[in-house]
Order: sequence, then structure tokens, then C-alpha cells
Amino acid sequence: MAPTRAVLDYWCAIRGEELVPRRANVRPADLLPFLPNLVIVEYKDPGALNYRLAGTAFMKEVGRELTGTDFFEIFEEGKRNAAPIDFDTVRRAPCGLLLREILLTRFQSPSIFEMLFLPMRTHQDEITQLIGLMTKVAPDTFNAVTGEAGLANSPTSLFLDVGAGVPTGHREKIQRAG
Repeated sequence: MAPTRAVLDYWCAIRGEELVPRRANVRPADLLPFLPNLVIVEYKDPGALNYRLAGTAFMKEVGRELTGTDFFEIFEEGKRNAAPIDFDTVRRAPCGLLLREILLTRFQSPSIFEMLFLPMRTHQDEITQLIGLMTKVAPDTFNAVTGEAGLANSPTSLFLDVGAGVPTGHREKIQRAG
């Protein structure tokens, strides 16, 4: 099973009957094969996300420590202003987000990454963090959740309906998660 699909299935399993799982339900031992590419990002202000945790393989691709840094600084300059809108939608809807995006890696070289982000809530039922999987992909690979071809060469965002309905007014299609 593709790592992106496996993490999505895990998230769906730990939420049970809830719309969004609690952060405390995530057990790193259950995600061992994915930890090197796993990230947890935390909402700071509207439109601002910081890395709370970043896996070693992803940090190696980027070429530096990411904990505590601005999540959007690895996006190409032209995308840095638009990207926060999608991530605010993940929190508000709530929904999942699957991205196929060009990120800046070591030496500012661009690489294509498939990224899955899913919301997590606190004991106070606030969505303050997202769990994510950041996987570098070859340009000729398929989208791991939808099975579609041809997405690797162009940036894509796909909102995943996790049970709260679909976000309205967005340019890309929606897929039902789980």
C-alpha cells in the first residue's frame, strides 16, 4: 500500500466515530515506517504554520532542521502567499488536503513532493495541528490516493472530505476520504 494511502487509512481508523481524531490518539509506534517523512505542523496565527516535528528523511531532503520554522518557506516564492489559504481551509472545514507541489530542497533546488495533511484536535476540541506526510516523488508516478496519472508534473491540490462536507469555492475537485 502506498505510504500516503496508509497514513490516511490510519488517521481514519484512530478517529473512530469522531470527525477529527485527537492528537493524543496518534501513536508514533503505529507509524514507524512513515516517521522519516512525517511532519506535524501547528497553527500559530491565521495563515501561519510552524513545524512542530519533521521526520529525518524529509529534513535531509530540505537540508536543515525544520522544527519551529515557518512551514511555507520551503514553497516556491510565487506559492508562499496562496498556500496558507488551503491550510486554513483544512482547519475550518475540517477536511484533508493532498498536494502535489514543487518544494525547495537543499541548495534551493526544486523537487516534486506529494503531501498529505490531516487535522488533529486538542482535548478542548480545537484543531491546532495537522499531521502530514511529505514524500518526494518521481515525475512519472501516480497520485497515491486517487490513482490518477499525470499529476506529478503539475502542482495539484485536492481537498479530502472527512465527513464535514466539502469546502466550497475551491478550484480543485474533492474526494471522500476513508
